[in-house]
Amino acid sequence: MQDKHGLLSAPISTVLRNMTVPMVFGMVAILAFNLVDTFFISLLGTQALAAISFTFPVTFGVNCITMGIGMGLSTNIGRLLGQGNTQHAARFSTHGLLLAVVLVVLASTLGLYTIDPLFRLLGASDDIIPLIREYMVIWYFTVPLLVIPMAGNSAIRATGDTKTPAKIMMLSGFINGLLDPLLIFGIGPFPELGIQGAAIASGIAWLGALTGSLYVLTKREKLLGQLKPSHLWQDWIASYVSVHLQGSPPPCHPFLEQS
Repeated sequence: MQDKHGLLSAPISTVLRNMTVPMVFGMVAILAFNLVDTFFISLLGTQALAAISFTFPVTFGVNCITMGIGMGLSTNIGRLLGQGNTQHAARFSTHGLLLAVVLVVLASTLGLYTIDPLFRLLGASDDIIPLIREYMVIWYFTVPLLVIPMAGNSAIRATGDTKTPAKIMMLSGFINGLLDPLLIFGIGPFPELGIQGAAIASGIAWLGALTGSLYVLTKREKLLGQLKPSHLWQDWIASYVSVHLQGSPPPCHPFLEQS
């Protein structure tokens, strides 16, 4: 493995600092999406603020799918790159990202058909449900755009590079913060979309992050390859096992023994 980022050769304290600090900024950028949305939506009134508050547990739950897949990706890709198996790492990354997209699309589709009963179960009143629906319909349609940046950035971090994923998410957060007031309040030539504008702004920001992540994965890190149906299920199981064993896939797994 080429030690491009000093992951294997630099002092431990330096490696921990270089990996941790950018990750902190990246996580803050992700959390800032909700914070910025909440701030601007609160200016619309208490009902809009209440509506967006009800969406948080649902949106976080769907995003946790991608976070879990990202854990499995980073663990296995790090091991494979450490063994010098870049081709297998690219295959595993491709299959893992596909799994994340499939699961999130399934969750989003289910969510689209259960908006009213789900949020009533969470305690939303009938006068808030229409506002929740305005936001969540757009959110469910656009959240698959976030899968590649979140899970793909985990694959990039497995190479020892934590700065690039942080920059991608910080830029995405900046785009979201810039578009939020324009689309929510209809500033300048932009239409006034209210709470729906916040969801559209997030979707556009995620599209920007998707573009950046795909570029790094394909052009620089070469971590995206051809789909191999014969290994698809095997790699998905490896990702699942990695998450449930806290990042320690069993060495007896056939993929990890270079099948």
